[in-house]
Amino acid sequence: MILLIDYDNLPRRLMEANLRSVIEILLAKLDFSSQAPINRIFCRLYGGWLKGKSLSFRAQRLIEQINVNFPLVLSPTDHTNAVVSAELARALACDPQHDFTHTFRLRSKPEFSVRRFPLRECVEPLNCRIKDVNSFVYKNLCPRENCSVTPETAFYRAEQKLVDSMIVVDLVHYAIHHQEHLVLVSGDDDMWPGIRYALLQRAVITHVIPKHPHHWRNPYKRLSTQNYNLITL
Repeated sequence: MILLIDYDNLPRRLMEANLRSVIEILLAKLDFSSQAPINRIFCRLYGGWLKGKSLSFRAQRLIEQINVNFPLVLSPTDHTNAVVSAELARALACDPQHDFTHTFRLRSKPEFSVRRFPLRECVEPLNCRIKDVNSFVYKNLCPRENCSVTPETAFYRAEQKLVDSMIVVDLVHYAIHHQEHLVLVSGDDDMWPGIRYALLQRAVITHVIPKHPHHWRNPYKRLSTQNYNLITL
């Protein structure tokens, strides 16, 4: 069994848990009743692991856990033991010697829009503080006179790059070259072209959506086949 885990797509409670607990929670959600005994589980963890060529803080924390605790033996069912290994997906599965650097980036002045005034829900529409934010973001004018702070120095957003594409390429690679059950842990719609292609290659895929079903709807159900199973955390 191969687990492809979009780590930044996990609920915060899982991202803050130790890696062994994350994997145990995921395995507890899977149905092993109709499968042959599982004796090997390989986990690839995807995220913005490289800030330039240096490991991000989260990557360092996960590598420390992997080095100390893995491989480990878990019991996915009452009758089987499986050796579980884990690695950070820093390169493509088909090309492990070439890391993709700069997958973690800090972006200044995040892009967002402010609705037209007056805001309907505002209790003081004529004295709305959001106007100051709007002026600061779009006109680079701080409400404080003579203040030189700009949106570029005040705001930033951490984001990951290339990660979704890496997951899709790996999903296709494993579907073509391996005959193992694939478990994809991601609620990102960008996965669906890869899921569809893998299913056309007769891969067996369990898709774990890391969100409550009331907050997620699958507009691509028509693209699934009998080899596709959808569950939620």
